[in-house]
Amino acid sequence: MTHEPVEVQVMGGTFLEVVTALDISVGGVCIYVAHGFSQPEMSEQVQLIMTLPGKKPFLAKGAIRHLTVAGESGRFGVEFTELDQVHRTVIENYVEQMLTFGRRS
Repeated sequence: MTHEPVEVQVMGGTFLEVVTALDISVGGVCIYVAHGFSQPEMSEQVQLIMTLPGKKPFLAKGAIRHLTVAGESGRFGVEFTELDQVHRTVIENYVEQMLTFGRRS
């Protein structure tokens, strides 16, 4: 089992970020950004290119539901709004593997 991070490319109306997931579930993903966002930069609807370790990248759509800014960094939660069943299953399997090995993504 690999311990590589989950890479997420987040594309909003006014920004593009390539980040690592702090946490992931079939419902959404929490990501960390090393610099702060101002509210006008945040787009509620985003497209995500998700790359789980050992898997091909896939596209999902989501909505930003939570934002925490701490100084120059921040984290935000994205709820999946469009995720096909094949990729939902890929995420489920990944989460189950991580829980089996006692770690989170």
